Amino acid sequence: ITYAPGDLTVTRKALTITADNISKVQGTELTFAGTEFTDSGLIEGDSVTSVTLTSTGAGAAAGNGEYDIVPSAAQGTGLANYDINYANGTLTVTDTTVYYKTDQSGTWDWSTVGNWQVSATGGDPWTTAAVAPNASNSVSITILNGAVVSVDSDLSIDQTTIETGGTVTVADGKTLTVADGTGTDLTVDGTLSATSGTIDVNGSFDATSGALIFNGAGNLIITGTVISLGTFTAGSSSTVTYDGGAQDVAAADYYNVVFNGSGD
Repeated sequence: ITYAPGDLTVTRKALTITADNISKVQGTELTFAGTEFTDSGLIEGDSVTSVTLTSTGAGAAAGNGEYDIVPSAAQGTGLANYDINYANGTLTVTDTTVYYKTDQSGTWDWSTVGNWQVSATGGDPWTTAAVAPNASNSVSITILNGAVVSVDSDLSIDQTTIETGGTVTVADGKTLTVADGTGTDLTVDGTLSATSGTIDVNGSFDATSGALIFNGAGNLIITGTVISLGTFTAGSSSTVTYDGGAQDVAAADYYNVVFNGSGD
């Protein structure tokens, strides 16, 4: 018997890296973090940690329309063992305001762009936002169950709903302004709270099914129409200011109440 060795050829495994689909509003600039991708084909122990992403629509001057998001130059562990195929994503630039909703449960800052999703219609498809929402770039903003979002810089919002199980907190020294748009400008079915921050209501506010909590030196300034303060809790150092036209003052325990303007 004569034994002859053969050759075992180990070829690289196929790996596909696909850029995420993202939407942004015209006039804003999109900066990629390098994590806006999905991968398919990795074996246990290997990983893709970042990808270079480029798009001609990322700049603020890009007009409305669709642009390719091109991935390349993947970084990670064990990638020399793969034949990498890159698949483009789509960047959609809209010339109108868009609908926003939270994409992540847990506690995070309002300015964390990657935790927001946007839609041009309020329905599918939802894609990762390019900028965080505010009163001027949104049709509506929805805080879903499980999200605890901290307003980490001065912010104006409109047409916003905090759903049951959702929470918005105003960070110390920051001001959340409720703009005066059409309909009810802020609906609280979950929880809205401020320890040493300020909530300035210029529009219509309804917390009938929710909770409004002011601990520490939190401030509530009411210029617009308050339908209900919901389950209202105030700390001994908090201040509630009714400022403007006639208001129905909610039955609650107040510590520091200021009435300004005629008809109050």
